[in-house]
Amino acid sequence: MSNVVHLDFGSQRQDKPPAEAVQVATAVCLYGEEAGYRVGLVQDDSGPEGPVLRVFVGVVDSDEVEAVAVTPATPEGRIVADAIGMAILRALEIVGSRDDGSAAA
Repeated sequence: MSNVVHLDFGSQRQDKPPAEAVQVATAVCLYGEEAGYRVGLVQDDSGPEGPVLRVFVGVVDSDEVEAVAVTPATPEGRIVADAIGMAILRALEIVGSRDDGSAAA
């Protein structure tokens, strides 16, 4: 079955992405910074799926970010991407507001 997705839960993540995975992009929108992280949006026209919007999160003191959500580069996709970005920012605000800085409930 070639259409089955196999997830690698529990496997080790690579510390550094392969050189061919590194891209330079200009942010379309920065939603904000909270709890030491920056949340924003870039448009990527280079993928095989065509133009997409990628919501990203990265450490404020670093230029490296990671895409956490992808939507089509359409007006409707932008609305969804904006909602995702703001939700992530709010979640970071909640986590960052804890007195001890931990995420434990």
